[in-house]
Amino acid sequence: MVPESERCNDRSQVAVWDEEFHLALVQAMGNPEMLRVSRDVTECIRSVRRLDFTLQDRIQATYTEHTRILSALLAHDVATATALLLCHIQASQAQVRSITLHQIHQARRLAAT
Repeated sequence: MVPESERCNDRSQVAVWDEEFHLALVQAMGNPEMLRVSRDVTECIRSVRRLDFTLQDRIQATYTEHTRILSALLAHDVATATALLLCHIQASQAQVRSITLHQIHQARRLAAT
């Protein structure tokens, strides 16, 4: 759990740590096949996933969300950790979807001129 004053704002570095965080959670389950599949999926979605970190508020939100997930896991509160992880993934997906739609809209506008 990283104090706010020590949080990194470098998008590339945060993206690397984000991947490592998610893979560490899968690894902690102790299922080697699930870890292999998660690594493969991570490779496939890396460029899309990194779109989530184009805005500073999502970087800060990721720190907060990861902290809450870890706190729930350390408290052995699996139900809360699961719910928080689901919300975390959904927030990331929504951000990426929004950025992608915005980029498509801009491309269409440029193509029309």
